[in-house]
Amino acid sequence: MTGAAGDPVLRRAFVAGGLTAAGVASVALAVFGPGLWAALACHVLATFLCLPVLWRDRPAMALVAGASLTLGPLAGAVLLIALTGPGRALAAPGPEADDLPAGPAQSRVDRICAEIAEGRRPRPDAAPVPALAEIFVSGSLADQQTALAAMVRDYAPALRPALDRALASDIPAVRVQAAAVFAHLRDGYAARARALTHGTTGLTGEAHSAELAVVRGSGFVDPAPLDGVVTPAEPETHTRRENGGTGSGRRRAVRSAPA
Repeated sequence: MTGAAGDPVLRRAFVAGGLTAAGVASVALAVFGPGLWAALACHVLATFLCLPVLWRDRPAMALVAGASLTLGPLAGAVLLIALTGPGRALAAPGPEADDLPAGPAQSRVDRICAEIAEGRRPRPDAAPVPALAEIFVSGSLADQQTALAAMVRDYAPALRPALDRALASDIPAVRVQAAAVFAHLRDGYAARARALTHGTTGLTGEAHSAELAVVRGSGFVDPAPLDGVVTPAEPETHTRRENGGTGSGRRRAVRSAPA
């Protein structure tokens, strides 16, 4: 599921709200209707109808089952607070939890970016769509992942608005992958900026100027510290050629001199 239907928080809210409504109906049946057995049947039926919604959310499913057995019709109100309130007891797992490997956060970022760049996350038959920024508003999961793959391979400052759209995508899996791409690019440009300020790029002349312009305009670093960076001059290779030519001419003059 994608979008709202795939959001575990919304699924929990749906179940808690449904059980709350069923609890109110059960109390009404017990007080004003057929009696206690009808109220119990209503509560049990509502519980069995709601549990499949949480099939992939096992902790919440266990909590719902336990609360329904112990609290009866009051379970819905308690679950509404426990599952959806600001201090909810269980953190809602994202749909990306099965895809991310265990380990430090930085290794997860690198792993996700590598998978996107190598084409292991987008569908092989997904065709790229030109308007990247619009893809993250109305595109499918495959289209959005393909656009992220293009960003990892060939990022340019003009793609930053599209990346910001990806970070706000309606699809949770895309938001996670976009955050990994953002962190990967941010750390990469930060390292390149440090190399420029410390003079350890090994670049000179036009190559150094081009690197400086790319990093300054990336949108991931503060350009102010780069204002004082001086581009090293290219080595004067023509001087070595002139020296070599003078030496060869001198050798020819020595060989032609009479003994």
